[in-house]
Amino acid sequence: GLLNLTHEPTTFYGVERNHVESEVIPSTWTEAGAGFWGSIVPGLNYNLFVHTALVVDTGNMRVRSGRQKVANADNQDLAILGRLLYNAIPGLEVAVTVDYQSDYTGTADNIDASAWLTEAHIDYQHSSGFALRALYARWDFGSDNGFDPGALDADDVQGWYVEPSYKTALSGPVPGEIGVFFRYSEWDERGTGGPMADHEMVNVGANWWPTPNVVFKIDGQWEKATANTRGTFDGFNLGLGFQF
Repeated sequence: GLLNLTHEPTTFYGVERNHVESEVIPSTWTEAGAGFWGSIVPGLNYNLFVHTALVVDTGNMRVRSGRQKVANADNQDLAILGRLLYNAIPGLEVAVTVDYQSDYTGTADNIDASAWLTEAHIDYQHSSGFALRALYARWDFGSDNGFDPGALDADDVQGWYVEPSYKTALSGPVPGEIGVFFRYSEWDERGTGGPMADHEMVNVGANWWPTPNVVFKIDGQWEKATANTRGTFDGFNLGLGFQF
């Protein structure tokens, strides 16, 4: 994805991280691993990693809850990640990532089921200030030994969003840059004890960077869902972010 690699608040629009990259991928996703990367030809790069994996609760199948964050990495099997990235055109990044989980329920149970995460995105920033982000991510979960994630409507979990934006430098007494954005998102999400629900959200807002390392944010959000698993939220957000 995009936010899992660069998740500082100055680098993305909106006070909250988008739900596609929070629930489906799920960012921020920290693992212990080893890998290598390089260039196939100029402008076409690759990553290949072996890393610790998720341990997803088979009673809930919420992907985000399966993160072990390294310190809690009990009963994990290994996962393999491969990524191709094209950036030969200035301002453009196109990437495809595949992550294979050899046993997404962990090694402590009698289920030996694999899973695949497929992700693709475009991130384009033009010198005029116009920018566009679009991302799609999907999990495909396997079954084993009588366990079928399809019974929980979780054999596949997916989401996508598209986000055009425009940024410009300010003049006069107000320093820095200001940017406006629009985002439309759809994603699958399971709330605590509830069914898998299809969510959709519209976000509209603005970022003001008085300096490159500080950002003030405001946005509105309007959310709908097929099932009220964690609540749906309409309203406005205000935020202050910085990096150092």
